[in-house]
Amino acid sequence: GAEFIPGTAIGGGSSVKSTGNLGEVVINGGYVYAESLGGAGIGGGNTVQNNGGDATIKINGGEVHSISTHTTLDTIIDARGNSVTTVVESGAGIGGGFSEKSNGGKGTVTITGGKVTANGIGGGNTINGVGGDANVTISGGTTKANTIGGGFSSTQGFANGKVTVTGGCIDTEMAAIPTDGKGNMVFMTRVSLYKDSIEQTDLKVNSLVGANLGNYTSTSDDPSVEAKGMHDVYTDVNGMLYFFLPEGCTITDAKDVSGGTYSALEELDGEIAVKEIGKLIYQSSKEHCMINVISSS
Repeated sequence: GAEFIPGTAIGGGSSVKSTGNLGEVVINGGYVYAESLGGAGIGGGNTVQNNGGDATIKINGGEVHSISTHTTLDTIIDARGNSVTTVVESGAGIGGGFSEKSNGGKGTVTITGGKVTANGIGGGNTINGVGGDANVTISGGTTKANTIGGGFSSTQGFANGKVTVTGGCIDTEMAAIPTDGKGNMVFMTRVSLYKDSIEQTDLKVNSLVGANLGNYTSTSDDPSVEAKGMHDVYTDVNGMLYFFLPEGCTITDAKDVSGGTYSALEELDGEIAVKEIGKLIYQSSKEHCMINVISSS
């Protein structure tokens, strides 16, 4: 009987019996929308009987939306008179290819900039095999994903995943233990920016300055100069920023190009520590600043 073979929107080709093809994609800018029913949105090719295709994806800029959807297809009667209903599971938004009966493809994903939205980033998914391993590195950009890490198996859960975060704003659930690349675990720290009790949405933030913030702090006195780890970082629709930071980091203030400040005066000790959710308020009386902010054009 006929089998459903999901296609990858951008990347490797798919097959029934063979391994999905390797997907190699580099995005440096522009607007990219990719959607697949059951396969990877951007990534390796998919397969029914063999392993999903591996993927090497680099996103350096632009606005990227990549999703994989799921559904139940209409019931059909096969050649033997049996009723057959096909359930299509979702693949990775960005990463390794999907496999129905074997293993998901490996996903190597690097994000240095841009605005990236995906249902999942990393290894390829599978129904009956093992999810694909993942190696995800994020050093900049604004990323929103349901999960980041190894591929998901309906029978065995998430596969192995290595996630390294040295910069960027990342709103996600991690399917692996993220580190800073130096052996230190990093933890989500959420900061919201307010002006006159209104969330500051789609606001470009160029620098964090505080305790032990490393790449998130600009070494320039010019507020228009981005810190190494703050390339293409924007607040979301709720005025929130999401950073994965190691223990010992704190955030205290923000400043925009007009000289107004966003300060953590309502927070305990006037700072927001790792793992906390805090608020930075515009036009405080505090003179020094710890984040430089410019409005999005």
